[in-house]
Amino acid sequence: MKHVSLDGTLDLLTGFTVSYADSRKDGSKIFLPSLGGHPFVPATSIKGKLRHLNTAMVMEKLKEKNILFTLNDLFFNSMGGIKESGDSNFDVLTERSTLLQHPIAGLYGVSEPLFLKGKIQIENALVNGHVTPDVVSGQRNDPIQKGEITREDVSDHDQFDSYIEKLSSNREKRKEKDKDTSALKPISTNMPHSREIIPPGTTCSHSISISYPTEIELGMFFATLRRFATSAPFFGAQLGMNLGIVDVEYEVSVDGETIGSISINGRKRTIEMDSAVKAYEDGFWENFSNIQFQRPVFKKEK
Repeated sequence: MKHVSLDGTLDLLTGFTVSYADSRKDGSKIFLPSLGGHPFVPATSIKGKLRHLNTAMVMEKLKEKNILFTLNDLFFNSMGGIKESGDSNFDVLTERSTLLQHPIAGLYGVSEPLFLKGKIQIENALVNGHVTPDVVSGQRNDPIQKGEITREDVSDHDQFDSYIEKLSSNREKRKEKDKDTSALKPISTNMPHSREIIPPGTTCSHSISISYPTEIELGMFFATLRRFATSAPFFGAQLGMNLGIVDVEYEVSVDGETIGSISINGRKRTIEMDSAVKAYEDGFWENFSNIQFQRPVFKKEK
């Protein structure tokens, strides 16, 4: 098959937020990524989540057969590898061919030991229509400063006393209105914060494309969507606030012909697949024992 597409929607049942490197633009407030002023669910949040779930699913099944990943296997599958020291001279054509035969590397891509673009392209989930982000504020509170925990409640009294001393010192400095805040000892237990969220009930358009997948790779991806639906149907940050839960609807096409649909209910943690779609998933599990998931051993040029 040349091309598989999943086209549909993500319904953000509980709202969505995300933290990323440049999200704090004005101190404590965390901003959503946006395009032309319109917030979106980043493709990186979706792809990263699915890749990690895919790896966990494979590791769990292998463990049933008493097969465990090494750390290199784990990083290779879940993150695309980590940079290693030493000679990186490879027979690129040979090693690229080896990587393409690895189902997770071939599907999602790798960065080490050499760069390989994956077969899957996951788009940003774009909000349908205009949506103004909500702002949720809060503060992480210190139970000691609130008087909920005393010296007698902990075992390390010396450390507790030292902590109280630092708090007292900071209070005295502030009372004196000393402008030289460099004298303050850093205490960061009470941390006010606010963040933008895409409001609950927002619908996003979303598409996933896979170029020249093998039947094993396609079946593995559908199995990963099942894993997502039944164990962790959410994207983004602040899961403790129950953000990120989604309903998903996809129409699945192979080489331009619709073969069925996938429907995920995030609150019920259920998934429905039409039989033609599920057949690929079944084929993956039927062939699982014959698939090599460990990190390949790369032969360097001589």
